[in-house]
Amino acid sequence: MHKLVGVWIYAALWLLGTSGAAIADGTPSKVRMISLQNDGAYVISDVWVKWKDEDNKTQSRKFTADITSGYAFCADLAQIKSSKNDPIPEGAEVWIEAQIALGPKQSCKKDKSHTYSKTKGGDWYLRMKGETLTNNRCRNTGSINVGPDYHSGNDDDCFPDF
Repeated sequence: MHKLVGVWIYAALWLLGTSGAAIADGTPSKVRMISLQNDGAYVISDVWVKWKDEDNKTQSRKFTADITSGYAFCADLAQIKSSKNDPIPEGAEVWIEAQIALGPKQSCKKDKSHTYSKTKGGDWYLRMKGETLTNNRCRNTGSINVGPDYHSGNDDDCFPDF
């Protein structure tokens, strides 16, 4: 009986902790920069920056990345253009997807949508960890992780000088 009560208390505390983190993770709703750090036991081979255009169609720009564990991807959305050379529209919903080499493609699109803002946007920090085929989803980190090494993308302004 005591073990069962302990399990229920642990489950309740876990649920409270995860729901609070999702609400108050520090992630801005308006973004200009997106960063993805690889803390997984794999290589992220490609990253797609995606957005909805004025016609609500999904556009994307692919970056061949080869991001090994401990390294990161950084994108300044103001520098990204579609295949038709159109910039990301102000206020467009934005997200990224990452391809794990020899593994699945992971969407970093979250329940809370993020929109592009050139002048008022903040930095959106994401992290992937786990193994090639297990527990490798994108997670909001809320702020920069200590010491990520920039490796790929179109900018390194996601990371302050240490």
